[in-house]
Amino acid sequence: MLLMIALIGFTGAGKSTLGARLQSELGIPCYDVDAMIEEEQQMRIGDIFAVHGEAYFRRLEAQTIRLCAGRPAGVLVTGGGAVVNPDTRRWLSENCLVVHVYAPLDVIVERMSGMQDRPLLGSDDREKTLRDMYEARRGVYDFATVQVDGADGAGNVALIAEAWRKWRQEH
Repeated sequence: MLLMIALIGFTGAGKSTLGARLQSELGIPCYDVDAMIEEEQQMRIGDIFAVHGEAYFRRLEAQTIRLCAGRPAGVLVTGGGAVVNPDTRRWLSENCLVVHVYAPLDVIVERMSGMQDRPLLGSDDREKTLRDMYEARRGVYDFATVQVDGADGAGNVALIAEAWRKWRQEH
């Protein structure tokens, strides 16, 4: 049985930061799906989107998530759109303690303002693009077992650690 904590949530919610904190505090590996794809493909995510398209990237993303089943227990940091795929949602739900890391839209807009490497945010009106994506994905993260505010670092680590301990006992 895979004993993974899967962090899901909208881009900029704080998944990567929380994943690093969990790795440090719990002493477990952290697997960043986007970083794993970039390493495997020898391309940045934006370049993968530009050259091969979003559908190709989403297939890579789903495959990479499933490949984590062969890795030691740890934290799996997914991309913001990974759970748009119903098969990925189902797989994560069946195999991981799923934690939704959320943040209000205004916080996400602020965090994303200086980031140029997000392929789906390349439009002229970045705030509108973020708002539209945020609204479109609003309910897609609801299947998570645990919900945490991306701004509450220390509190989240303790909450997730306790939930993970209970989840492992049940599974």
